[in-house]
Amino acid sequence: ILYCPDFSLSRPMTNQLLLIEDSPTQLITIRKRLESAGYEVMSARTVAEGLVLAYDTRPDLIISDIVMSEINGYQLCRLVKSDPELSTTPVILLTKLDGSVDRFWGMKSGADRFIPKEPGFPSLLKACKEILESTPQAEKVGSLTRSKKSPSAEELNSRLNQHLERLLFEASIIDEVRK
Repeated sequence: ILYCPDFSLSRPMTNQLLLIEDSPTQLITIRKRLESAGYEVMSARTVAEGLVLAYDTRPDLIISDIVMSEINGYQLCRLVKSDPELSTTPVILLTKLDGSVDRFWGMKSGADRFIPKEPGFPSLLKACKEILESTPQAEKVGSLTRSKKSPSAEELNSRLNQHLERLLFEASIIDEVRK
């Protein structure tokens, strides 16, 4: 008889985080801080790379910088929250931007939290803990399943464009009704 231990009973499940940050220095600093807090951290330097990882691994939480080239953090968040495969994944937007307009767009994008970057990242660690503790176990099961095939960068751009076109259409309709 072959013995196969049940790992879910023998050790606690480590939360898997996906960190998307285009600055190599910030990426390393934030990653080390999260790992020292006991999280398993995957990282990506672009939104496209991060989305592929998100579809492949179904992380328990996505943390993304806002200011990045090509696709920014607001757009990433909108894409994640509008996709049925990822929509329940919590998203933290982490940034140096801290104006009221930035906070407004952070929340309008669907982000679960908008956190300014600060030395030691205490607010980030607190937010991670709160979000992960409040996420129902049923939603975390998604991190154990994999998508049949990760979308390509072209498919991701197409999804983002479709989402943005839908938002533009809705805004146009609202504007016409207002007139």
